[in-house]
Amino acid sequence: MATKNGRIGSSVANIEQQRRQVLKPLLDNPFTQTSWPEVGQDTLKGITDILIQILQSVSKYNRLKGKNLQATIHKPSVVDKMTIGFNSTTKSLEYKVQKRKKEWKLSFDNCKKINLNKKTVKDISYVFVCKDDIKPDILTQHFPSLCLMASGTDDEIKLVALPKGSVAQLSEALNAPNTTILGFPREFDESHLLNRLMENVEQPKVPWLSTMPKYEPLSVSFLQTTQPISRKVNQKDNNNDRKRENDQSGVRNQKKIKT
Repeated sequence: MATKNGRIGSSVANIEQQRRQVLKPLLDNPFTQTSWPEVGQDTLKGITDILIQILQSVSKYNRLKGKNLQATIHKPSVVDKMTIGFNSTTKSLEYKVQKRKKEWKLSFDNCKKINLNKKTVKDISYVFVCKDDIKPDILTQHFPSLCLMASGTDDEIKLVALPKGSVAQLSEALNAPNTTILGFPREFDESHLLNRLMENVEQPKVPWLSTMPKYEPLSVSFLQTTQPISRKVNQKDNNNDRKRENDQSGVRNQKKIKT
């Protein structure tokens, strides 16, 4: 529809509907690619069942301890050796990385030293993460590289991504909400069945840590998408249009007064 000054008018909605094709560059970084160990469904089910049994015994002991009745039940040895949650598990792995820095030829001279309370650090060898139940993914994507760097020739850290829905099962067994990450030692009283299943789990694969990094050529891909067309309005034209409208309004008002 044409306006009085001869320009073609269009509503804001119409302008927003006008889009144009654009290409957005995406930079690929090969050194961020990590993969979690692939574990068979039967092995996963067996691991989950054993974890539930262990957590149920821990939960039972914790309930009795709260009632000062811990002497009436056997204390599971894993109680003082396991980690529960993101912080305690990550700190225990970071402490092991510090101990392995000579093996990995890493320097922490320019980094902040990790000072940890010995009571919060556990000697864990198995890490279980409810990966599919934790969002966003950035919260768990550091575990493959961290477990690999914490591993030594005499102590391989095994990492397992538990199946979706495991949070509810583990939380119920431990009687603690949001039980998403667990760390276990290799040796404790109830570990024989778990150790047998964990033999089938491989270490995480982190290409940039497994071999000496080499130069990688720049890899740029383009994503075809659309974006709205922004209509730039000349401020000078706006002022002229406003002045013209005011002049015309003034002329009309003068005619009304004369009549």
